[in-house]
Amino acid sequence: MEKELKRILIISYFFPPANIAGIFRVFSWAKYLNKFGWYPVIVTRKFNNNQVDITDEVIDNEQSYEKNESYEVHRLPYERSLRDRLAANPDNLKNWFGKVLTLWEIFSSGFSNRWVPYKNLYTFSDELLQKDKSIKAILVTGRPFLLFKFAHLLGKKYNLPQVFDYRDEWNSHQWVTDESWRRKIITTFEKRREKKWVQGASLITTCSEEWAERIAKFTKISNTKVIYNGYDEDDFKSVIPKVYKDFVLVHSGTLYATQNIKIFNEGLKLFSKKFPDIKIVVQFPGLTYSLDQTERIRDKFAWLGDNLIILERIPKSELLSIMMGAKLLIMFGIEHGIHGHHSSKIFEYLRCNVPILLSPTDCDVMDDLVKETNTGIIGLSVKNVADNLEKIYFNKYDYKPDYKRIENYSRESQAKRLAAYLDEYVK
Repeated sequence: MEKELKRILIISYFFPPANIAGIFRVFSWAKYLNKFGWYPVIVTRKFNNNQVDITDEVIDNEQSYEKNESYEVHRLPYERSLRDRLAANPDNLKNWFGKVLTLWEIFSSGFSNRWVPYKNLYTFSDELLQKDKSIKAILVTGRPFLLFKFAHLLGKKYNLPQVFDYRDEWNSHQWVTDESWRRKIITTFEKRREKKWVQGASLITTCSEEWAERIAKFTKISNTKVIYNGYDEDDFKSVIPKVYKDFVLVHSGTLYATQNIKIFNEGLKLFSKKFPDIKIVVQFPGLTYSLDQTERIRDKFAWLGDNLIILERIPKSELLSIMMGAKLLIMFGIEHGIHGHHSSKIFEYLRCNVPILLSPTDCDVMDDLVKETNTGIIGLSVKNVADNLEKIYFNKYDYKPDYKRIENYSRESQAKRLAAYLDEYVK
């Protein structure tokens, strides 16, 4: 007789059919946790198919319900706030009225859900828990971190274990450079809220060892564990790598201002001068989401002319086809003392069966990951980058990835890891 699955309520702002980085982590748990003893009940908001901007108006905004053998999901109408409507033009949030709305949402949400545009995630979950006594635990994944408040209140009300998942750090992170009085006031409030809302946690999860250590130190919750983002093997099953006749290099996903592109760019120039007859094409699929970084890449790589290709976010299958057809996958290390951060696409890079060039090194988690899996090259200098590009182009680079270690970073393996932690800590 099969063991009955334990039902867990997962509240997540992000979920398919959106095409936003935050969906893939929780969607993998929806797909795979049932294999390891847990059945997810997802409460989320409505999105358009392939939606990339969270403030877009939703066309089919009626509540819907889907149930299958792996999970069930309740998609709730998206309640577009005045701030969300203003965000359609980012300049609106830079004026005084936009700043007032932003501050009001932050402060008021601490004591009331009335002005929270996604408050229906709380009210619906409350009604669901009243009816469904078979749910054994609550898991929330942030951002937005106000969902932590929802889990805190619902956990106390129904005496249920609470699991808090940090896709990013909140108040323990290293990213804040804004020292304005406004930011200091917000941070003071939010630090108190974070500690209060997670105080009853049975388990905290996050994406790297460094983050786990900082979050545990800040929250005083020792049961803080790592669940990596990983790659989903299902995404690769029917992908046919794109065939290119040129020397195609690809950088996929988000680019941050803290990532140094100079060493790679100068190394590429040096290689191009040595072999002027080789047509080099560098693609940045998904980069247009950031206007600042798009302009930075266009400026620094202008010498490539039409061979610099910057794309909007595209469907996963099309993206993987481009990546798997490339000669080299580019990754820029994050500098300036930022530790524990895996770029969002690094795990898919591992699975693409294409060499990775990490340049410069982050002297941190991405460097460790590339070396552990034997999936690429660390470009330490301009000449080093140029020399390695030559090896790649002329098939003189000995690419021998460690597939067993790569498999440890699959989404299914990470779901298994999460289930083991749930079994251990959620009582």
